[in-house]
Amino acid sequence: SINSRADWDNMIDKALRDADRFVALVALLPEEKLWSDMADPKYGSYYNNIQGIIEHTHYHLGQIALIKKIIRSP
Repeated sequence: SINSRADWDNMIDKALRDADRFVALVALLPEEKLWSDMADPKYGSYYNNIQGIIEHTHYHLGQIALIKKIIRSP
């Protein structure tokens, strides 16, 4: 839970660290691996899953932007 500005700042810092780690791990993935299926083919390719993570993150960023707009409106 977020109960203070410090809690908020810590959450932001963790999110940015996690994003940096995600990018670093994706960069290590050989390109041919991107197009192969994950451990179980029903989950699709690594590329589709990585793209899904990115799209899902953008969805949540949009939610945050809308909430901020609502909060700041008179």
